[in-house]
Amino acid sequence: TEAASPAEALSGTAAQAQAMLDALKAEGIEGANVQTSEVSLHPVREPAQKGQAPKVVAWRAANGLRVSLVDVSRFGAVVNAAAAVGATEVSGISLEVSEPDALMEEARAGAVRDAMDRAAAMAEAAGLRLGEVLEMSDGGGGGMPRPMFARAASAMEDMPIAEGEQTLSASVNMTFELCR
Repeated sequence: TEAASPAEALSGTAAQAQAMLDALKAEGIEGANVQTSEVSLHPVREPAQKGQAPKVVAWRAANGLRVSLVDVSRFGAVVNAAAAVGATEVSGISLEVSEPDALMEEARAGAVRDAMDRAAAMAEAAGLRLGEVLEMSDGGGGGMPRPMFARAASAMEDMPIAEGEQTLSASVNMTFELCR
């Protein structure tokens, strides 16, 4: 929103933000799936005249929302609803695994099995066998979302969103007793 005063610009962008929230609610998106990500206010200056400072001629306010969708096939409809009430930009799209806990547990269990197999193979090559596990720690890991970026200047009802593949990984560090 651009206006003559900071208060008018902020008031205008607040009204647009409310319209956006209402449009998202009408699409079934509310609560924890919508979050304000930006509120900004900047002066708009006319070009400086020789020997004079640039004059503030207006104020520009903006408001950004972060919206989470579980069903990416609804992306176009949600962008259309937002554009219909004044949204001018869509950016920073990222895809994530929504409930990674069970998958991470599976990855950790696989990492432990892999570490034990490798340790057993190394011990055998050295003419030893594995004894008790003396120490074990989670080496971290996690998801690696692959971000995509887009700009929306017009309606995108059938915008294809490529879900791609997410990578979840886990690693463990294990110390074993070695026996003869």
